[in-house]
Amino acid sequence: MKMIKYSLCLMMISASPGLLAQSKGEMPFTSSSPNANKLLRSAWVALADFEMDNANKITHDVLNEDPDCGMAYASLFPSNNEERDENLRKAESMKLSADERMFVEGVKARREKKSTQDYFEPLIKKYPSDYYLHLWIMLNNSDPERAIQIGETIIRKKSKFAPAYNVLGYSYMNKNDMARAEANFNKYISLRPDLANPYDSKGDYLTTAGKLEEAITSYEKAASLGMTDSKNKAESARARVKFPEPSEADASRIKEIIHASFEASKTSNVDELLKNFTEQSIEIFETQRVNVGLPNLRVRNAAMFQNGTFPKIDCMLEPVKGTGPIAVAYGKNEFIWKENASGKETERKNNVIFVLRKHNDGNWKILADHFYGTDVDAPALSADDKASISQVLNIWETSVKAGEPVAEKHFKPLSSVYSSQAIEIFPNQISNIGLSNIQARWENFLGAKFETNSLGTLGIEGLGRRAVAWGIGSQSFYAKDSEELIKSQFPWAIILTKEKDDAWKILAFHWGS
Repeated sequence: MKMIKYSLCLMMISASPGLLAQSKGEMPFTSSSPNANKLLRSAWVALADFEMDNANKITHDVLNEDPDCGMAYASLFPSNNEERDENLRKAESMKLSADERMFVEGVKARREKKSTQDYFEPLIKKYPSDYYLHLWIMLNNSDPERAIQIGETIIRKKSKFAPAYNVLGYSYMNKNDMARAEANFNKYISLRPDLANPYDSKGDYLTTAGKLEEAITSYEKAASLGMTDSKNKAESARARVKFPEPSEADASRIKEIIHASFEASKTSNVDELLKNFTEQSIEIFETQRVNVGLPNLRVRNAAMFQNGTFPKIDCMLEPVKGTGPIAVAYGKNEFIWKENASGKETERKNNVIFVLRKHNDGNWKILADHFYGTDVDAPALSADDKASISQVLNIWETSVKAGEPVAEKHFKPLSSVYSSQAIEIFPNQISNIGLSNIQARWENFLGAKFETNSLGTLGIEGLGRRAVAWGIGSQSFYAKDSEELIKSQFPWAIILTKEKDDAWKILAFHWGS
């Protein structure tokens, strides 16, 4: 990322440098070190250029001179949320002026998803020419439209303030105003052609716009200028070219297959219902019991139709998602079930998820289906649910540190993100069912050393207490006692369930080659 999304804070100076800062229209800061203002202003510039290591080094220099400098702690950029929160707590307990405290409280409000206006607006009014202050207020603002207003005001007053174009580019991209986003990223490049971050930012825009080949070129330019993460982004973009999302024709065919299955249910035709299911198809019931294999699916459906019929059954699907040969579809269905013995009709509704696989002959087949939430009007996933699912996927990625040999101790955090009835579906569509069996498979990796282990998540969606996630993963590792680096990229799809304790867990995980 090149747009700074974390908690940002400012620099401190002694009394006389504070007066100097005010004379420049900049926000003054509190520190016993006469060098703090100069150093932390330099750190701020580095942060705006996304030179994170340099910014942190400069900020640590301030703390070496003044260990009680609260705003220096708030200016550090650690790699995880826990450290950021801890640094903010340290900042609050140390020396802060009223304005500094107001800024920190605004940052905290944003992190707690509360309004920031009462904290930030007085600072903008008091320091109208402190453009770096305004930049960080943009980044931490709870109102996206107000953030854009602030950015447009900055470039109107100071047209060559390059970082503002970067933040504006992301702001417009987030509201899907792609023309304005592109214009701002192009301006950012024109002002700082020697800097890596503008090309990385433009790469993000091009990726979002679906222009992957151009994104690769932009990321490679950023990498050549020293931004190491851009190299990984270029590789991810190449993977997306290799494993593209479903085409319009694919999505249309997938929906046709699913709707044909529902239509066959109306006539109790088991053969037609299962016509587009794979031999290794899996039914996942709401209780998380499973029924595996086409013969078993045939037996269950035949028995169901002996007991009743569907006078009505309709399915309303959301857009089809996925990568390469793997697709996910989800939505809602409504039906009437009529009992053969009594003739009683019951109107019901539930929610459904399908995982599909494109075979070598080009035909899509249903690999797994999951019906859940009977008679529940399931809403779309909330932002909090998506954040929680992202944390689950992050634990999966980080349960083993790079270069550390895999040991049984690593299985505990990894196991924590799986449901007890979790299912693995391998590329050959053979399945492994139950957490104990999954843990037994992990033992094959004992002693291995992972260099990379990324899911490369591209999307998280769902309804109610179930979700689907998809992406393109990458792994590289050395097997135990081996010096050969094994590398792989793989498309994947995951079904997740929100369990009784409201914790999200992996219910089914399918990946492909």
